[in-house]
Amino acid sequence: MVLISFNKMILLSSLTGTNVRGGMGAIVSKPAASSARCPVYYMIGARGTGEGPNGSIAYASLYEKVLSTVPGGAKEELEYSTALEYSTTVSQGAQTEVKFIIGTISKCPRTIFVLLGYSKGAMVQVQALNYKEIPRGKIIAVVLFGNPYFRAGAPQNKCGGDTGMGNMSKSGVKMPDQLADRVFDCCAPRDEVCQSFGSRQPHHSYVGKHEDDATGFVIQKLRAKLYGATPRQKRIS
Repeated sequence: MVLISFNKMILLSSLTGTNVRGGMGAIVSKPAASSARCPVYYMIGARGTGEGPNGSIAYASLYEKVLSTVPGGAKEELEYSTALEYSTTVSQGAQTEVKFIIGTISKCPRTIFVLLGYSKGAMVQVQALNYKEIPRGKIIAVVLFGNPYFRAGAPQNKCGGDTGMGNMSKSGVKMPDQLADRVFDCCAPRDEVCQSFGSRQPHHSYVGKHEDDATGFVIQKLRAKLYGATPRQKRIS
């Protein structure tokens, strides 16, 4: 498991211009929902390479179906660069999300979180969850589509892409083991991004059944946390 220390965050922040001051968890943040009432849960999305600021095609329907099924939620699309670059911009996106979550909890201590990521955005989510400062108990569900950090054989793997390794998996970054039961890591068969073989077409195939299955997973996790209910997961139509 790769853990990113607070000191490393300070170093990264000095290079990227983010505002961090010393002390465990003392990350300066201003959550988007800093006024009014606190949401029961936040869904935070990190879109893929080249996608615009309004979100990802891979989870747009998931957003709406979860919000309409489980009351009290809100969504937030992470502000980060989706340029064709996979080092600095991914780290910056992860830092931005950690700051947002910690800042939100400081104002809304009962709010819980669902994290969504497609392609490059999946990398952002995995890196964010490796920061020691992230309050993992507040992370209720994580959905990744076409994850470049995908590893064959992991218990959280879904959607049929059971072999191969993501094209960024050799970096050593992976999902923390403690979160496996809360993660829906969806790799479509022959998606070259998460299996390192195949083609590009499956990487654009997550809308439909895969997204619906992930939606059911998120709803189940939220209901179990909020109401103690564990209904049988089913496809959302």
